[in-house]
Amino acid sequence: MSVSPGWYPDPAAPHTQRFWDGEQWVGGPVPVGESPPAEPPPAPPVLAQAWPEDPPPATAESIWNPPAHPAPAEAGQALTGSGQALASPGQRLLARIIDIAIVGVLVAVVNAYFFRQYFQEVAPQVDAFMRAVANNQPASASAFVLSDRARRLAIIMSVLAVALWFAYEVPSHANRGQTIGKRMVGIRVARLDGRRVTFWTATKRWLVLALPSVVLSSCIGLPFQLVDVLWCVWDRPLRQCLHDKFASTAVVVATASVQDPALAGASPGDVPGPGK
Repeated sequence: MSVSPGWYPDPAAPHTQRFWDGEQWVGGPVPVGESPPAEPPPAPPVLAQAWPEDPPPATAESIWNPPAHPAPAEAGQALTGSGQALASPGQRLLARIIDIAIVGVLVAVVNAYFFRQYFQEVAPQVDAFMRAVANNQPASASAFVLSDRARRLAIIMSVLAVALWFAYEVPSHANRGQTIGKRMVGIRVARLDGRRVTFWTATKRWLVLALPSVVLSSCIGLPFQLVDVLWCVWDRPLRQCLHDKFASTAVVVATASVQDPALAGASPGDVPGPGK
């Protein structure tokens, strides 16, 4: 049953109340004890407060266990309604490594049959080349020219790998803001306007991260992808990567209330209170 529009306690920040428009939370938060206005106040601008120009130098301890400094007040309120600490580059790196390992295992399992067929197709060429090298004979330039079947198998494996990556990352971010790696590290993706991460937002974020290595050649795509993921190291004030900037998101430390599936993106009717 849908909940009628009105002011209700925010499940992610019970000490505040926000306006529920019948589908999602909108506007900025108001303390629970205050009388709310007739219309929700606009969400504060994200970049209104500047980050210090000369932050302290990073250390190994600060990268992996950053101090619990919140994001700028305006950005924190827009992201969670109560202020939220930004994820450190080290936390993001660890989550990405975990996700890469998981996707790699999935790709290896799904592509096992096609890889076996591919290996059988190119094995004669590899054997001929190795025999020529062992006998000190000139190797034919055509030794590594792939057959049409081998090229088709390579395309199939590539398409399956990209599809698995998309299926693993995009729905997870759209549903909870977290992949398995982010959940293990304790971070999540959040929109700068404080609303839920939609499927389209998660898709835009993934496209900037994935397309360079899929569409461009390795000599161009991989450096671009490296710059993208390292951008959060020097970006201020929200430590965004390029794919975050394109999708208007940031990665924050996940609080217990956000990690709880009963509260993540919950409507007033999903939690105790006036919405029941």
